[in-house]
Amino acid sequence: MNRTRLALAALICAGLLGCAARNSDTATSREDPPRRTSDTEEASTGPVRSSTDDAVAAAVRFVCSGQQLLDTPPTQLPLLIRRRWSSRAADDAVANAVDRLGELRERLADGSGPTRYRQGVLGVRVASSSGARAKVSVWWVGVLSREGAATPQAQWMTSDISLVLEDGEWRIDTASEVEGPAPDHSSDDEPITNSEFDRRLTGFVDWESNR
Repeated sequence: MNRTRLALAALICAGLLGCAARNSDTATSREDPPRRTSDTEEASTGPVRSSTDDAVAAAVRFVCSGQQLLDTPPTQLPLLIRRRWSSRAADDAVANAVDRLGELRERLADGSGPTRYRQGVLGVRVASSSGARAKVSVWWVGVLSREGAATPQAQWMTSDISLVLEDGEWRIDTASEVEGPAPDHSSDDEPITNSEFDRRLTGFVDWESNR
């Protein structure tokens, strides 16, 4: 990945995962007792969705929210971000994400047409889970493109996400990311153009955002 690609990838990832990491030491570390299965659930003949499943789903939605963040007007970003973050982390998350996304938009301003950020999750891992807290790692790939500003470029990341249950909803408490693991970078001799990229994806929809 050249320097321009690396800079864009870093910006969009920081905007997406604008986390309140400096507050992580003040988070409550106590794990609540494991959630007990109710009599109603035990009697059910169908699959029961656990609290852990919901936490993982919330982590995946958060990671795959890049296009939604890019499409949201700056004045509405704080509300969108606050809905996803815990009450203690929301202020720092808003400040970080708004700043980073603004910088990314400036970097892409010379382009034309839509900015597209297609994302997909390849795997998840649950490090811990209780009735009110969970730690989930998500391995994902994002592909950023904009005519005249960014040729289609892949970004492979692993995000480590801590979630808390607030008002019946799983919310992000801390989030951090590292690059990779990335597969072998074998590809065509020439990078794909934006027009060819769009042509070959005609008719496809972003799966996670439409589930």
